[in-house]
Amino acid sequence: MNLTQFSIRNPLVVAALAIALALFGIYSYLTLGVAVVPSISAPVVLVTTTEPGANPDTIETQITKPIEDAISTLRDISTLTSTSSQGVSTVTVAFTTAANADLVGIDVERVVNGARSKLPAA
Repeated sequence: MNLTQFSIRNPLVVAALAIALALFGIYSYLTLGVAVVPSISAPVVLVTTTEPGANPDTIETQITKPIEDAISTLRDISTLTSTSSQGVSTVTVAFTTAANADLVGIDVERVVNGARSKLPAA
């Protein structure tokens, strides 16, 4: 007796096996762990300053560059990018996973406050 004849003669057994297999698959999918791609969050800090009416060149030389120089002294920096536009300077600092996510904001604030003397008066 081959598989086709058994399936035709016993449809309830085949249906029960199919349902059991589907339920086992759903259970396995729901309990599957995510060990292949662990949850990693690299800390990112964004420093935005404004100088109304200043052109992008002035923003870059008087604000963005001193802030970049101060921030670049920190450890565990992955990327440091900046954008200078009309009246706005934005410096983005991404840290490596070795950096303490709870302290990087405080460290960036400390070095930016230290560079305030190099920035134009508000």
